Amino acid sequence: MMRRCALLVMALLVWGIPGWVHGAGLRHLPVPPPAAPPTVVRPPAPMESEVEVGDQKTFWVWDLSVMPPGFKQVTATARAVGDHSYIFVDDSQWNVTVTQEDVDTIFATFEHRTPPTSWRPNHGIYDNDVDAFGTPPDVLDNDPHIYILIVFMDTYVNDQGEEFYFDGFWNVYDEYTDEEAWNRYRQHSNEVEMIYINCCSLNPPASDYMLAVVAHEFQHMIHWNYDEDEESWINESASEAAMVVNGYTTD
Repeated sequence: MMRRCALLVMALLVWGIPGWVHGAGLRHLPVPPPAAPPTVVRPPAPMESEVEVGDQKTFWVWDLSVMPPGFKQVTATARAVGDHSYIFVDDSQWNVTVTQEDVDTIFATFEHRTPPTSWRPNHGIYDNDVDAFGTPPDVLDNDPHIYILIVFMDTYVNDQGEEFYFDGFWNVYDEYTDEEAWNRYRQHSNEVEMIYINCCSLNPPASDYMLAVVAHEFQHMIHWNYDEDEESWINESASEAAMVVNGYTTD
């Protein structure tokens, strides 16, 4: 069975899902540009939430075994909490494909330090991306922390038997209330700023490749805060630059 790495944003455009949902990968499919999305209605933010290590939450995640994607809910537990991030791990994958050592590596890299080849090795992905590209959104939860969800992502097999896997993505629907996302787009929202990382890609979750995916997807989140309808090639180029800024090679 042939395996391919799919660029999630392009794959989803084929099915009419707006292109401001971004995923890491290599394959660019020839599709027309999306129509401009409507301006997000931002309701008053609730009180700031607090997350502690050991807290358990249920999140909406795409079922990528079908196209267009379906939905499933996963239960995940907070395994690390920092100044800028909450790292949650899919409970079904804990000590199966993701260990505390993996979490510690991802946490340290996002919060504190990047490789020697980084723009600023003594800074984490968060600080490097923010100083290079700008401030991330904080639309609904009045909490500046970025959720990083390490989760099992299904693969998609097309009619030709080609298998497409997904490394990670940022989902703009999380910037809407769940009610609004469903009523307007038939999508679900976790109502927080979140990066989704596949624990079962071809690369281990704490590998340099997947850490580069984190930097890549975080840039997409930041970019949306300044331009909700950016040209895809500009946004993707900026995310490739984010990988280099943080000391990683690009796709």
